[in-house]
Amino acid sequence: MQAEHPLDSPGAAPRPWVSFRRHKITPGGPKATHILGFGPWDIALVLVGWKDARWGQIVSLAAFNIIGLTVVDFRVTVWQILSVVGVACATEIVLIARQDRVLAFPASGLISGLGLGFLLRSDTLYLHGLCGFLSIASKYAIRIEGKHIYNPTNFGIVLLLLLFPDNAWITGGRWGTYFVFVIEAVNIGLFVGYRVGRFHVAIAWYGTLALLLVMQATFTELPFYTVRDRLQNGVLIIFTFFMITDPKTSPNTWSGRVVYASATAVVTFILMVAEVRFAAFFALFFIT
Repeated sequence: MQAEHPLDSPGAAPRPWVSFRRHKITPGGPKATHILGFGPWDIALVLVGWKDARWGQIVSLAAFNIIGLTVVDFRVTVWQILSVVGVACATEIVLIARQDRVLAFPASGLISGLGLGFLLRSDTLYLHGLCGFLSIASKYAIRIEGKHIYNPTNFGIVLLLLLFPDNAWITGGRWGTYFVFVIEAVNIGLFVGYRVGRFHVAIAWYGTLALLLVMQATFTELPFYTVRDRLQNGVLIIFTFFMITDPKTSPNTWSGRVVYASATAVVTFILMVAEVRFAAFFALFFIT
């Protein structure tokens, strides 16, 4: 009878104590890309290839955080960013391990954590960690037909703003003389929007909001420079290319995504007229 494990059969080469190999994915098998071996134990891994579009988001958001810490002075500490990123990544690792029995690279947790580090502000440290946990946990707790429906970063921010209105807020995004940095953000955002195949979502959202603001300025006493400032708001730029374009939480059809983005812009405009702070984030939450 042929041995089930050739390496364990008499005369076979001894199994190395540490091994790392690709995993051939089979239907119904473990959702793993690689296997890390330690002696007799195998650990199923899920790693992200370098061609994955999410690396563009990770690198861009990491750069924004570094600039915010060193140049622009976004009034956030290194410990707050590390807290939200660390908790978001740890939460995703634990929940995926519990669900799929694999040890996965937390790409989504890293993107959400870096996004929260860039946007979220608080005078405390624990709220950043709490927001990181709530953001990633929402992916696994709120699902329809096996798909999470809320953008994790947006969900965590909105929930924290509702629960702790006096202790949490979003950075103002009025970069002023750092307009060049806004242009850089737009260019990187264009690249990311193209890679995830959702550039039309960004156009529908931003174009609809811009049209509504211009119409408001035309028929009311709203100054046109206010429209310009709102459309050049740094947070709005980041929202346009990193949140509304999320491929996992936007509709599956092209026409559905255009309606989704346009409707979010309409609700955002209504909330702006009502002078609701952080209008775009609440609009995306309700439309989703």
